[in-house]
Amino acid sequence: MPRRSPASAQVSTATLKGAVQGSSAQQRAGLTVLAVNLANGATYRAQTQADGSYTLLGLAPGSYEIRVGNAKSERVTLAVGETASLDLQLGATNN
Repeated sequence: MPRRSPASAQVSTATLKGAVQGSSAQQRAGLTVLAVNLANGATYRAQTQADGSYTLLGLAPGSYEIRVGNAKSERVTLAVGETASLDLQLGATNN
């Protein structure tokens, strides 16, 4: 009988994770991190954990503007199956 290798799932989305830095730990917990797809306006949200970390799952590949609180927005481009990291700094405003 031929030996079969386990099936692997194909992933068509991307993941973005990181941490919100600056201010006190209490102020970093429970913040909403927002990812806006620049091509179609789709939005994804995640809440920061007690340590300021966040994970955005299931993002469609593409370019995003990432925002949290009054932090300067950052841009990131995600590919299929990619897990990218992006730390955000609180207190820097984008004027």
